Amino acid sequence: MTRDYANRTAPKSRPRRKPAARVDRRGPSRVSRGVFSAPSFSAGVVFGAGLVLLAAYAPAIFEETRTAVRGEEKPVKPEITFDFPDVLRDSKVLTNPEAYKSGTPEQHDSGPQLYLLQAASLRADTDAEALRARLTLQGLPASSDKVVLSSGTWYRVTVGPFTSQVEANRAMTRLREMNLSALMLKHG
Repeated sequence: MTRDYANRTAPKSRPRRKPAARVDRRGPSRVSRGVFSAPSFSAGVVFGAGLVLLAAYAPAIFEETRTAVRGEEKPVKPEITFDFPDVLRDSKVLTNPEAYKSGTPEQHDSGPQLYLLQAASLRADTDAEALRARLTLQGLPASSDKVVLSSGTWYRVTVGPFTSQVEANRAMTRLREMNLSALMLKHG
Protein backbone atom coordinates (compact mmCIF):
# COMPACT_ATOMS: atom_id res chain seq x y z
CA MET A 1 0.00 0.00 0.00
CA THR A 2 1.28 3.40 -0.92
CA ARG A 3 1.27 6.47 1.24
CA ASP A 4 0.68 10.01 0.23
CA TYR A 5 3.41 12.05 1.91
CA ALA A 6 2.46 15.35 0.23
CA ASN A 7 -0.99 15.67 1.83
CA ARG A 8 -0.03 14.31 5.13
CA THR A 9 -1.36 16.20 8.09
CA ALA A 10 0.79 16.70 11.11
CA PRO A 11 -0.31 14.73 14.10
CA LYS A 12 -1.56 16.73 16.97
CA SER A 13 1.20 17.15 19.51
CA ARG A 14 0.45 16.92 23.12
CA PRO A 15 1.28 19.93 25.20
CA ARG A 16 4.29 19.39 27.38
CA ARG A 17 3.66 19.01 31.02
CA LYS A 18 5.59 21.09 33.48
CA PRO A 19 7.44 19.13 36.11
CA ALA A 20 5.72 19.17 39.39
CA ALA A 21 7.17 21.68 41.80
CA ARG A 22 8.42 20.37 45.09
CA VAL A 23 6.49 21.62 48.00
CA ASP A 24 8.54 23.08 50.83
CA ARG A 25 7.97 21.73 54.33
CA ARG A 26 7.46 25.21 55.69
CA GLY A 27 4.12 25.50 54.02
CA PRO A 28 2.18 24.55 50.91
CA SER A 29 2.54 27.98 49.30
CA ARG A 30 6.36 28.06 49.24
CA VAL A 31 8.27 26.23 46.55
CA SER A 32 11.83 24.92 47.05
CA ARG A 33 14.11 25.23 44.02
CA GLY A 34 17.34 23.77 45.46
CA VAL A 35 18.55 27.05 46.90
CA PHE A 36 21.80 27.18 48.91
CA SER A 37 21.21 26.53 52.56
CA ALA A 38 23.84 28.11 54.82
CA PRO A 39 23.01 26.12 57.98
CA SER A 40 23.27 22.81 56.15
CA PHE A 41 26.55 23.82 54.54
CA SER A 42 28.01 24.99 57.85
CA ALA A 43 26.99 21.78 59.57
CA GLY A 44 28.68 19.76 56.81
CA VAL A 45 31.89 21.75 57.10
CA VAL A 46 32.04 21.34 60.88
CA PHE A 47 31.31 17.62 60.63
CA GLY A 48 33.98 17.15 57.94
CA ALA A 49 36.59 19.10 59.94
CA GLY A 50 35.83 16.95 62.98
CA LEU A 51 36.37 13.78 60.95
CA VAL A 52 39.70 15.05 59.61
CA LEU A 53 40.95 15.98 63.10
CA LEU A 54 39.82 12.65 64.49
CA ALA A 55 41.64 10.77 61.72
CA ALA A 56 44.81 12.83 62.25
CA TYR A 57 45.05 12.63 66.04
CA ALA A 58 43.28 9.35 66.82
CA PRO A 59 46.38 7.10 66.41
CA ALA A 60 48.42 9.20 68.85
CA ILE A 61 45.58 9.38 71.39
CA PHE A 62 44.92 5.63 71.24
CA GLU A 63 48.65 4.85 71.51
CA GLU A 64 48.95 6.96 74.67
CA THR A 65 45.96 5.25 76.24
CA ARG A 66 47.32 1.78 75.36
CA THR A 67 50.72 2.52 76.91
CA ALA A 68 49.04 3.99 80.00
CA VAL A 69 46.90 0.88 80.38
CA ARG A 70 49.90 -1.47 79.95
CA GLY A 71 52.09 0.61 82.23
CA GLU A 72 54.87 1.00 79.64
CA GLU A 73 57.04 4.08 79.57
CA LYS A 74 58.46 5.63 76.45
CA PRO A 75 62.23 5.27 76.16
CA VAL A 76 64.09 8.45 77.09
CA LYS A 77 66.39 9.74 74.36
CA PRO A 78 69.93 10.46 75.53
CA GLU A 79 71.01 14.09 75.60
CA ILE A 80 73.45 15.02 72.84
CA THR A 81 76.71 16.63 73.92
CA PHE A 82 79.30 18.22 71.70
CA ASP A 83 82.93 17.86 72.80
CA PHE A 84 84.53 19.60 69.84
CA PRO A 85 84.63 23.16 71.30
CA ASP A 86 86.37 21.86 74.43
CA VAL A 87 88.87 19.82 72.43
CA LEU A 88 89.63 22.76 70.18
CA ARG A 89 90.04 25.20 73.08
CA ASP A 90 92.51 22.92 74.88
CA SER A 91 94.69 22.04 71.88
CA LYS A 92 97.24 23.90 69.78
CA VAL A 93 97.51 23.71 66.02
CA LEU A 94 101.03 23.77 64.61
CA THR A 95 101.46 25.09 61.10
CA ASN A 96 104.31 25.26 58.65
CA PRO A 97 104.39 28.74 57.07
CA GLU A 98 106.95 27.59 54.49
CA ALA A 99 104.31 25.45 52.78
CA TYR A 100 102.22 28.51 51.95
CA LYS A 101 104.85 30.76 50.34
CA SER A 102 104.27 31.74 46.75
CA GLY A 103 106.61 30.46 44.09
CA THR A 104 107.03 33.82 42.34
CA PRO A 105 110.32 35.65 42.84
CA GLU A 106 110.15 38.84 44.88
CA GLN A 107 110.86 42.15 43.15
CA HIS A 108 113.28 44.05 45.38
CA ASP A 109 114.85 46.31 42.74
CA SER A 110 111.75 47.54 40.90
CA GLY A 111 110.00 49.01 43.94
CA PRO A 112 106.37 48.69 44.98
CA GLN A 113 103.62 47.81 42.52
CA LEU A 114 101.37 50.80 41.63
CA TYR A 115 97.87 50.57 40.20
CA LEU A 116 96.34 53.28 38.02
CA LEU A 117 92.75 53.35 36.72
CA GLN A 118 91.88 54.93 33.39
CA ALA A 119 88.36 56.26 33.89
CA ALA A 120 87.87 57.69 30.39
CA SER A 121 89.60 58.93 27.27
CA LEU A 122 87.87 61.97 25.76
CA ARG A 123 88.40 64.20 22.70
CA ALA A 124 87.49 67.51 24.34
CA ASP A 125 89.65 69.11 27.03
CA THR A 126 86.58 70.64 28.72
CA ASP A 127 84.86 67.23 29.00
CA ALA A 128 87.99 65.70 30.53
CA GLU A 129 88.33 68.53 33.06
CA ALA A 130 84.64 68.26 34.00
CA LEU A 131 84.99 64.52 34.61
CA ARG A 132 88.21 65.05 36.61
CA ALA A 133 86.43 67.63 38.78
CA ARG A 134 83.46 65.29 39.33
CA LEU A 135 85.78 62.44 40.37
CA THR A 136 87.74 64.73 42.69
CA LEU A 137 84.48 65.80 44.36
CA GLN A 138 83.70 62.11 44.91
CA GLY A 139 86.96 61.75 46.85
CA LEU A 140 88.95 59.96 44.17
CA PRO A 141 92.48 61.15 43.26
CA ALA A 142 91.90 62.04 39.60
CA SER A 143 94.05 63.73 36.97
CA SER A 144 93.82 64.39 33.24
CA ASP A 145 96.67 64.06 30.75
CA LYS A 146 96.97 65.11 27.12
CA VAL A 147 97.99 62.28 24.77
CA VAL A 148 98.82 62.83 21.08
CA LEU A 149 98.24 59.80 18.87
CA SER A 150 98.09 59.24 15.11
CA SER A 151 94.26 59.38 15.35
CA GLY A 152 94.37 62.79 17.03
CA THR A 153 94.64 64.38 20.45
CA TRP A 154 92.99 62.60 23.36
CA TYR A 155 92.57 63.64 26.98
CA ARG A 156 92.98 60.70 29.36
CA VAL A 157 91.32 60.89 32.81
CA THR A 158 93.06 58.63 35.33
CA VAL A 159 92.40 57.79 38.97
CA GLY A 160 95.23 56.87 41.31
CA PRO A 161 97.94 55.70 41.70
CA PHE A 162 97.12 53.13 44.37
CA THR A 163 99.70 51.08 46.27
CA SER A 164 97.48 48.00 46.73
CA GLN A 165 95.15 46.17 44.44
CA VAL A 166 92.42 46.23 47.11
CA GLU A 167 92.34 50.04 47.05
CA ALA A 168 92.30 50.00 43.25
CA ASN A 169 89.38 47.56 43.23
CA ARG A 170 87.42 49.76 45.66
CA ALA A 171 87.98 52.77 43.40
CA MET A 172 86.96 50.64 40.39
CA THR A 173 83.70 49.79 42.16
CA ARG A 174 82.99 53.46 42.85
CA LEU A 175 83.64 54.26 39.18
CA ARG A 176 81.21 51.53 38.11
CA GLU A 177 78.59 53.03 40.42
CA MET A 178 79.06 56.28 38.47
CA ASN A 179 78.52 54.31 35.19
CA LEU A 180 82.17 54.57 34.14
CA SER A 181 83.92 51.45 32.89
CA ALA A 182 87.54 51.85 33.92
CA LEU A 183 90.71 50.01 32.91
CA MET A 184 93.29 48.94 35.48
CA LEU A 185 96.88 49.70 34.56
CA LYS A 186 99.83 48.31 36.56
CA HIS A 187 103.01 50.35 36.93
CA GLY A 188 106.29 49.30 38.49
